[in-house]
Amino acid sequence: MPKNDSFLDTTEIISLLYNKISEQEAKFSAFPPEPPVFPIKKKLDFDIKIDTNKILNALLRKRGKSIVAIDTVLKGAQLDNTLDIKDIEYADILKKLISTDNIENIDPLKIKASKYSLIIPFTGDSRQLRNKETKKKTFFLRFSKIAYNEELNKAIVKMSVSFSKLNGFSSLFFMKKENDKWVIKHEKNLTII
Repeated sequence: MPKNDSFLDTTEIISLLYNKISEQEAKFSAFPPEPPVFPIKKKLDFDIKIDTNKILNALLRKRGKSIVAIDTVLKGAQLDNTLDIKDIEYADILKKLISTDNIENIDPLKIKASKYSLIIPFTGDSRQLRNKETKKKTFFLRFSKIAYNEELNKAIVKMSVSFSKLNGFSSLFFMKKENDKWVIKHEKNLTII
């Protein structure tokens, strides 16, 4: 496996997942929960369209960008060997992900920035960052070391997200390279806090 290609792929995959979660967090913060469904009384009620970009931009002006603390150390994923996956073509890659113990470092400056958040690197215990009083919304991302197939066109990575002490989740992302771009084929939720 060529080191250069693997490094570029790792950066691209982490950028994709970081941007996905950053955008989801911004939308979740900007929009209130949907009201209960009531019958439509008038045709006008049905035709109301919401300009989501306008709402998101107003949130960014009011609150500023979120701060995303990304762990710069990619470690092996701690997973159950009996994990059931729906896509058999990823079984060998999953075994590789479970068995890997080596550590890899990433450079957060190589990750493509999101318009919704800023990246700060951290290593080790997130409680040190969490205990500092921040005025902006901060959440934490940790990634496992990414396991690839031999052709470097499929990969699996575990991502853990922590919004607060008791609010977060972890998921496995099954990735595929299509037209020289990594896309998320599907995801399997592991834990929700």
